[in-house]
Amino acid sequence: MSPETNRPAVDILGVPQSIYVRTVRMACAEKGVAARLIPVAPHSPEVLAINPFGTIPALRHGAVALFESKAIASYLDAVFKRSAPRSSGTSGRRGGRAVDSGA
Repeated sequence: MSPETNRPAVDILGVPQSIYVRTVRMACAEKGVAARLIPVAPHSPEVLAINPFGTIPALRHGAVALFESKAIASYLDAVFKRSAPRSSGTSGRRGGRAVDSGA
């Protein structure tokens, strides 16, 4: 159970080699969220039960089921307010996007 929400820890469905699964796992680590990786392949019955497109990652948190790493990260940010301490090398800015002008 997560002490902040009285909900079970999150389950991340996907393969550890996926960069998108890794992104969600990193988001959980940064927020201090207990996460359990359930290694399942894309288009498996477990993933299709959450995501009709069958892509990974997918997330289960109690009665909540989500897919797509950006949606999952937004959910984690909204539900788990406490953030793990950041290293001194980070600026602390949030929501920024890098744009390459191509020049």
